[in-house]
Amino acid sequence: MLKVSLRSRALAAAFLALVIAAGLLLIAQAARLAAAAEWTASDDPERVTQALRLDPQNALVHNRLGFLLLRQASDASAALPHLRRATELNPRVAVYWIDLGNGCELAGQLDCARASYERAVALAPLRPDFTWDLANYYLRAGEDPKALEGFAQYLRFVPESRDRTFSLLYRGIHDPDLVWRKVVRTSGDDETELYYLTFLRKQTPPVATGPFWNELIAERKALPLDSALRYLDQLLEGHEYAEAQHAWSGLQAAGAVTARPANGNLIFNSNFEQKPLNGGFDWRFKQQAFLDMEFMQSGSCKEGHCLYLNFAVPQNSEYEPVYQIVPVKPGHSYSLSAFMRSQDIKSDSGPRLRVVDPECLTCLDVMTPPVLETTPWHKVELTFATGPKTQAVKISVWRPRSRVFPMEISGEFWLDSVSLTPAGEGVVPSP
Repeated sequence: MLKVSLRSRALAAAFLALVIAAGLLLIAQAARLAAAAEWTASDDPERVTQALRLDPQNALVHNRLGFLLLRQASDASAALPHLRRATELNPRVAVYWIDLGNGCELAGQLDCARASYERAVALAPLRPDFTWDLANYYLRAGEDPKALEGFAQYLRFVPESRDRTFSLLYRGIHDPDLVWRKVVRTSGDDETELYYLTFLRKQTPPVATGPFWNELIAERKALPLDSALRYLDQLLEGHEYAEAQHAWSGLQAAGAVTARPANGNLIFNSNFEQKPLNGGFDWRFKQQAFLDMEFMQSGSCKEGHCLYLNFAVPQNSEYEPVYQIVPVKPGHSYSLSAFMRSQDIKSDSGPRLRVVDPECLTCLDVMTPPVLETTPWHKVELTFATGPKTQAVKISVWRPRSRVFPMEISGEFWLDSVSLTPAGEGVVPSP
């Protein structure tokens, strides 16, 4: 018969009780921590305070409570002890230092704010948002050299934030030349440099950018054409035709765009040999409803390439699918010519070339005769005079709405060999 001593039974019972007690303690601890974690995630400072009572040595809970007190109540005096305690309990978490920096700055403790922001960047040097926070602090504190260095670093991290960065620096420092040298040029990024020039031209009043552009062009490097055209178009939008022409010449000299042929023709890409850039002083185009447009290479073209329009769905619409801005001199006369042909144009208002002064339609608005029905390649010409203030003309393919029934237009149209040449000074006599 097996005998078990009473002492052994008592020890076993005690051990079991201990295991059960320990398990219950662990369960209670887990429940306490779970509740603390749930309350910590709340946006209610009271709930987070309850979490802190359950877990007073948790850096995350201190940080969360300090953050909420700062954000919701702007109570820096109540928030700072918790924000500081979070950095003491876990000094390796960069975001705790950022939040402490915000609290210190709100409380007017600038030395603490600077040290905290700098500590955050030192812990997480590849976090762009922390670099942004530190650069902003330097800017607010009037430490412009450090701020510029920080924003330059931020742009290297996040180049797509150019507008945000330049807008802030334009308001905070308002020294375009300093920003150019310390932030833009140090980026070593062509897109950033051209974006800055475009940004400056958009300001009211626009900021002079000629010296910056000359600096870029002097380097003879291949600039990204799309960005360069956006800058040039901003000049044109501001009616800075001379400066735009200078920029265009720089792109030609750098080989970014094909140089104009030396035959006196002021029209760029006059034979449509290359697809238009849709910007600068090249042809600009836009698709319009019920009109098919193509820059084609075909035997149907006069010189191998041409513009082709097909009014595929009869409509009585005004069309201006293609135009070019051409710099001219005021008080001068010019000769415009082109070759056109048509197929089954059914309308009394066919396509034609139109010349206007984009700054003064009442000063200059002339056009060639409309192309109608079916015609072979033929030359159209007109001579016009610019006004005393005309700096550029807009030459377009235009079809105005008809006022005669049937009003719709249908059929096909081709354009090639557009030419604009000076015809001397003086006003063209009225017919």
